[in-house]
Amino acid sequence: MNELEKYIKENAGAFDTEDLPSGHLERFEAKLDAGLSRRRTVTLDWRRLTLAIAAAAAVLLVIGIQSGKLWMAGAGNDPAAVYSAYSDRTASLYDRVLPKDYDGSMENALRSIAEENVPLIDQLPDEMDNAAKTAILREYYGELLEGARKVSKSR
Repeated sequence: MNELEKYIKENAGAFDTEDLPSGHLERFEAKLDAGLSRRRTVTLDWRRLTLAIAAAAAVLLVIGIQSGKLWMAGAGNDPAAVYSAYSDRTASLYDRVLPKDYDGSMENALRSIAEENVPLIDQLPDEMDNAAKTAILREYYGELLEGARKVSKSR
């Protein structure tokens, strides 16, 4: 806080010594009443609102499926939550693909994409802040999930 702000705070009572100009209250109330009379009523068309929300959700879903980013949307800036979301989504893809994988080729393809000897989360430096780690993990695991999704759709 600079010196002027400090001075004003310490001496606030000294600045408030004058009465309001005569007629101030009446002018204020007149302006208030005039503003209230011009106020518009807004009505919502619930069908349009619902349609707009549904369209926005569909666009986000398509973007999320294409980029893999929304698969980890609830993770916030927590690297462990991103890795957990990736693991859950990968397990879900395996569950969907393996029952139809009669020759094992799909499992091998998924394994080549998804399995890591050392998870990336364990390779990131401790000095890196969580936001940076999360951004890297979202990008990396999002790309892996996108590849795994394409493999799962190939049959």
